[in-house]
Amino acid sequence: MKNLSTVFLTALIALCLFHCKSDKEETMTFEQEVLGDWEVHSFLINSCPETDSNVPEIVAKENGCLDMGGYLECHTINFRSEGTGEIRTATFDGVNSDEYIVSFTYDLDESSKLISLCPEGVNCNNMIMRDGELFNELDEGGCICIFEFHKE
Repeated sequence: MKNLSTVFLTALIALCLFHCKSDKEETMTFEQEVLGDWEVHSFLINSCPETDSNVPEIVAKENGCLDMGGYLECHTINFRSEGTGEIRTATFDGVNSDEYIVSFTYDLDESSKLISLCPEGVNCNNMIMRDGELFNELDEGGCICIFEFHKE
């Protein structure tokens, strides 16, 4: 009877340890959610003063590039843990290709899921995480340009 109690107690402790460990592994900080590579998923322009300037949503192809009507534009963002990262933009017109890499620093606001991203030589702008996706909204002369990024 004593052996049975010991086996039961050991099994109960093991079950509790396994359960507690699983709970800790499932909880990610905002920084952990952000870290890594993000690829453009879609782009649109709306709210323009001249409605002809609005652009309906363009969804990226499997290669992570947007078809911008005559050329492809690819965007990836890499967030590193030390508060730095890179934005890579590549364009292809069928003949020529260009790639630009811009380094940035960033700050996180966990409560609002806001990322203040500051590229070198450019004003800072904000990205927000909603439902595991990143959104960058820019006001360009009254037109709102929205990029959506998915984690790779």
